[in-house]
Amino acid sequence: MLNKLTLIKTLIIWFVLSLILVINIFLFQSIFIGLIFGIAYLLFFGFLLGQFILNKEELIWQFVFGLLFLVSTISIIGAIVYFFLNLNSQVVAILITLIPLAIIFLPKKNIEQTPNADDTKWKISTLLLVTCYLLLAYASFKLLFQSQTVEAIRSPWWVVEKDFFIIYFLATFTLLTLLFYNKKIWLSLILTSVHTFLTLSVAMIVYKLGYGFDPFLHQATEKVIATLGQINPKPLYYLGQYSLVAMFAKLFQISTQVVDKLLLIGLVAIYLPVTIYFVLVKVFDSDKRNYVVTALLFLLIPFSTFIVTTPQGLANLFSILVILFSFALTMTKEIKWFIPVIILTITTLAIHPLAGIPILIFVALLIILNLLKSKKDWFNFFKKTILLEIIILASIALPLIFVLFSTGGGSLTTSINKELISNPNLILEKLNIASLYLKNHFNLIFDLIYLYNNNLYWIIVIISLLGLATLIYKNKNKKLLVYPLTFFIVIINFWILKNFISFPGLIEYERINYPQRLFEISFYFLLPLFLYALYIITSKIRYSTKSLKIALLIFLSLFITTSLYLAYPRDDDYHLDRGYNLTQADINAVRYINKDGENDDYIVLANQMTSAAAIKEFSFFKYFYINGNTYFYYPLPTGDPLYQYYLDMSYERPKKETAYAAMELMGVNTAYFVINKYWWQYDIIVDIAKVEADSWVNIDNGRVYVFKYTK
Repeated sequence: MLNKLTLIKTLIIWFVLSLILVINIFLFQSIFIGLIFGIAYLLFFGFLLGQFILNKEELIWQFVFGLLFLVSTISIIGAIVYFFLNLNSQVVAILITLIPLAIIFLPKKNIEQTPNADDTKWKISTLLLVTCYLLLAYASFKLLFQSQTVEAIRSPWWVVEKDFFIIYFLATFTLLTLLFYNKKIWLSLILTSVHTFLTLSVAMIVYKLGYGFDPFLHQATEKVIATLGQINPKPLYYLGQYSLVAMFAKLFQISTQVVDKLLLIGLVAIYLPVTIYFVLVKVFDSDKRNYVVTALLFLLIPFSTFIVTTPQGLANLFSILVILFSFALTMTKEIKWFIPVIILTITTLAIHPLAGIPILIFVALLIILNLLKSKKDWFNFFKKTILLEIIILASIALPLIFVLFSTGGGSLTTSINKELISNPNLILEKLNIASLYLKNHFNLIFDLIYLYNNNLYWIIVIISLLGLATLIYKNKNKKLLVYPLTFFIVIINFWILKNFISFPGLIEYERINYPQRLFEISFYFLLPLFLYALYIITSKIRYSTKSLKIALLIFLSLFITTSLYLAYPRDDDYHLDRGYNLTQADINAVRYINKDGENDDYIVLANQMTSAAAIKEFSFFKYFYINGNTYFYYPLPTGDPLYQYYLDMSYERPKKETAYAAMELMGVNTAYFVINKYWWQYDIIVDIAKVEADSWVNIDNGRVYVFKYTK
C-alpha cells in the first residue's frame, strides 16, 4: 500500500478528478472538460493499477500497460453492472468514483525505480529518416482524406489514388530502415504505432458515413445504452464493448459513434506493437532494435478484423494480448504473468464468447501445465488425465455451445447435419486439406499478391513450426507445445462447426461466418512462434552484408504493402467483394420514408445498407410483434422473412402481390420498396416497379428509387 503522505495526495487527486468529471456529466457536459480531465483520470489511475500488476517493472511499462488494464477493468465491471442493473448517468458516476478508489487501496510495493535514461545522441541520419517518414505518412493520410466518399463503392481502392501504394511502400521502407539503425527505442515504438494506425485507418477515413454493416447496429445499441442506460431486450453478449463505449462517451462527453470508431484501431495501434516489443524484451536478450522491427512485421498479416470496431474485432485484440503475455509466462516460468493473462482473458469473455471460449480453453491448459506441479506419480497421472479430458471436451466445446444456445430459445437457430453423421464416407471426404495455391494469370503484380494471400495460412504454419522447433531446441521447453495444441483444438472446433452445424436462420452466404471467424482465431495461437521466427530472421540479417539488408527491407516493405491491400475489400480480376457501403442516397431515402410514412404503420423492403441507414438515423424505431415473433420494420437480420420478400422483389419481379404478402405478414397497409442504382438489372426493376407501385420517388438523381404500395 502507499505510504501515508502519498496516500493522502492520491486521495486528493482522486477526489478532485472524480468530482470534476461527475459534475461535468450532470451539469456542464463540456467536451473540453471531459477530454482534459477524462484523459488525466485514465492515465493517473491506470498508472496506479500498473504499479500493482507490474510492480517489478520499469515505471514506463507500469504507465503504458496500467492504462490497458484500467480499460479492461472498466470493460469487465461495466459489463457486470449493466447485466444486473443499467448504465445511466448516476450508475456511471458511481463507477467513475469507486473504481479508482479501489485501485488506490490495492497493495503496492514501494520500490525505487529509475527508468533507463536514453542518452543516445541524435544523429543527422536519424533526423533525416524521421523527417522523411513523417512527410510520407502525412502524404498518405492526405491522400486518404482526399479520397473520402459518400457514394456507393465496393472497395476503397476504387477511389484511393494508385500513388498511395507507392507512398505507403516508401514510408514502410523508410520506417524499417529507421528501426534497424535507430537506438532511441521510444521513438521507434511511437512511429511504429503511427504506421499501424495508418495501415488500419483506410476504411475509417475513406468511408465518410461509416464502413461495414454490423458496426451500425453496434453503434446504435451503444447510443441507446449511453442515452437511456439500457436497451430492451438486454443483450447477453458484447457487454464488454457496449459498457466501455457508453462509459467513455459519458466520461469524455463525446458521441458514442466517435468512441466506437476510434476504439479498436487506437488500441491496436498502441498496444500490439508495444506488447510484442515488451514480451520479446522480457523473454530474450538481444539488440532491442530487433524487437521493434518484429513488432512492425506484425503487419505482414492482413488483419481485416481490426479495420473497424466490432465486438469480434475487439475481443480478437484482447485474445492476441493474452497469447502474447502468456509467451512471457511460458518462457520465463514466472507466475506473475498470470495476472495480466487472467485480466485480459476475462475482458475477452465479456466482449465476445466466440473469441473468449478459445482463450478460456488456452488459459486452462496454461494453468494445468504451469501451476499443477508435483513429483508424485499419482499426481502426474491425475494431471495427464485432467489434461486429456480438457482437450477432448475443448475440441467440441463451441459446436456444443451453439447447439445448446439454439435449443434454449436463442435467436440464432442451428441444425445438425444428420446425413454426415450417418455416412462415414462423407466425413472422410470433408477431411481434405487445402493444397498450395500456385496459379499463374500472367499478371506479375497481382499473381504475387494472390500467391501470398492464398498461401498465407500455409506460410504462417510453416514459419511457426520453424519457430517452435528452434525454441524447443534452444530452451528444452516442452510447455511451448500449448500453442500448436490449442491451434489444433480450435481447428477441430472449426471443422465440426463448418461441416456438422448449419445456421438456417441466416442467409446462405452468411452461414460460413461463424466457422470462418473461428478458423482465423485458431492462427492467433501460433503468433508467438511466428513472431519469434521473424525475429530470428531479422536479427540474422542485421549482421549480414549491406546489399542483403537493403534487399530484405525492400522485400518486407513490399509484402507489408501487399498486406495493406489485402486487408480491405477488393474488386480486381482475382477477387470480388460484392458488398457496397452506406451512401448519402441511402440516408436521404430513409429520411424520405420516415417523413412520408410518419402517420402510418409501414414496412420497408430494402437491402442491408439501406436498413443500416435506417438504424443509423432512427435507431431501433419500430418493431412488429406477430405470433410471438419480433420483426423490425426493415429487413433485419437477413434471415428475417422481410429480406426474402425483398429478394423476391429485386431478383425476380417487383410485383404488387409480393408487397401485399409482406404487408399481410406484418399486419400493415403500407410498404415501401427501395432499389439502389448499383443493383443487378436496376433499370428493368425500376421500369416494372413504376407500373406496379401506387407511387414512387427518385432520390439523388436516380441513385435510389423508393416505391410505395398501399392496400
